[in-house]
Amino acid sequence: MATYRLFPSTNGPSAATSYSGSYSTSTSFAVLGDGKYLSGYWWWLCTTNSPPTGPQKFCLWQDTSGAAGLVIPAATVTSSTTFVPGWNYVPLPAPVPLSKDGAYRGVTAPNAPFPFTTGQYGSGQPYAAGITNGPLKAYSDVGGSAPNPYNNAQCGYQTGNADPAGNIFPADGNGSFNGWLDIQVQDTAPAVGSYRLWPSYSPIVTINSQTIAYTLATEIVLSQACTLNRIWFYSPNGATILPTQCAVWDESTQLVVPGTNNTSPSWSGAPGTGWVSCAYSGITLPAGHYRPAIFGGGTGAEWFAVTVGYFVSGTGGASGISTGPITAPNNTNATAPGQPVYNTPTWAYPNTWSSAGNGENYWVDVEVTPVAATSQSSALIGFFP
Repeated sequence: MATYRLFPSTNGPSAATSYSGSYSTSTSFAVLGDGKYLSGYWWWLCTTNSPPTGPQKFCLWQDTSGAAGLVIPAATVTSSTTFVPGWNYVPLPAPVPLSKDGAYRGVTAPNAPFPFTTGQYGSGQPYAAGITNGPLKAYSDVGGSAPNPYNNAQCGYQTGNADPAGNIFPADGNGSFNGWLDIQVQDTAPAVGSYRLWPSYSPIVTINSQTIAYTLATEIVLSQACTLNRIWFYSPNGATILPTQCAVWDESTQLVVPGTNNTSPSWSGAPGTGWVSCAYSGITLPAGHYRPAIFGGGTGAEWFAVTVGYFVSGTGGASGISTGPITAPNNTNATAPGQPVYNTPTWAYPNTWSSAGNGENYWVDVEVTPVAATSQSSALIGFFP
């Protein structure tokens, strides 16, 4: 297993700032490819100016837009009670999967004098093009050549914020500074765990104006037999209804896989709250091609979101998505007529492709666990509702 850091051989400053009030700081980053996991955080502790020695909380945010973001609960951890000068590693209890679609930031709140080096990530500065180490990429600041896609500050900070996982997004920038919070990612999945196409990620979407009934599906390919854990659906802000049916269709037979047809799903959340899921148990999907699907609408209410061109030119879908045993092919490599597919106005085998949407994503996801792992603990890694 290979692990990657932003500063594997670079040290921070020897002296900390004198500021000791409530304060959160961050490092903005992304992963370049599928199957990458956040395994922990590194924090530089200075030797002078009364550095923190008590427990310190670390967490992960997904940047969204307009200096805002969402906390990913599974990636929150608190350090032990004592740091030593130099780099300190704070591992997560279990690695958390990351999506190559996501712009993330590790955040901590030392609430004591902290490391602070100005002139790092801006134009003409050491990290003006960001930092790339294998699949790990740190963005530059907004004045550099590789800024955060939402134009948020690289090492965003926030005073008066004692809890990094609270509701205050660290949005402020100051002189393209480096707060010396490092990230560790790994390129190997944990021995046991479940897999999704879009783990630890919420799409930045608005609700679609269509109110008619649709069957919406994403084509997936399983490389080995898996148990079906959940079908996921992203219910966008403003939705007032949820899908009324969900199932997994078998591409080889164009029939619903026995036992997966749920005509009254018990969704895990309310309409308009983002990712919701319908749980399954006792269902094994052999290796093969499938179309997990949901059906809803027809009541006059807007209820789903689309990302036009996602599987043709989108951030992640243009090259397809692979995570563990699951692959969602891009439009070129998908089974005819393309990726993704739908049917309207009834619940039926989804086999229509939208030329207008050009490979649009309906944000239907699936969660599975390889059969070989089901005899062990199959706790969900990186649950992100």
